[in-house]
Amino acid sequence: MDEEIIIGFSVSLIGGGIGAWLFLKLLRKWMRLTKEAEENSGSRAVPSWITGVIERFFFTLLVHFQLPGVPAAMLIWLTLKMVTNWNSPLRKEADKNHTRLAFSALLAGLISLGFAVYGGLISRGDIL
Repeated sequence: MDEEIIIGFSVSLIGGGIGAWLFLKLLRKWMRLTKEAEENSGSRAVPSWITGVIERFFFTLLVHFQLPGVPAAMLIWLTLKMVTNWNSPLRKEADKNHTRLAFSALLAGLISLGFAVYGGLISRGDIL
């Protein structure tokens, strides 16, 4: 493997995970938001870190192979991810923080995808 590919995917997967997590923690602390405990329904949500790793890996590959339409695909993915979360039947109408939590997650998703693009550009040798 070329070292650019290793560096690019490391920046995307590891750096992006740390960067998006740190951004989200700091933003929610500044916004004074807390995530309420999930309802005990016997099922579990997909951990956000798994979603992040998969999305960064996928979009890093798309950028690496210079496939057309990557920016549009990223925007569509963020939209689908947010709409799916927003319309969850587990959400309570009384949850006043829901919109703020969703928007902070959207911004963290954008940071995550930024790392995917950066890692993809490194892996194909355009940066470094």
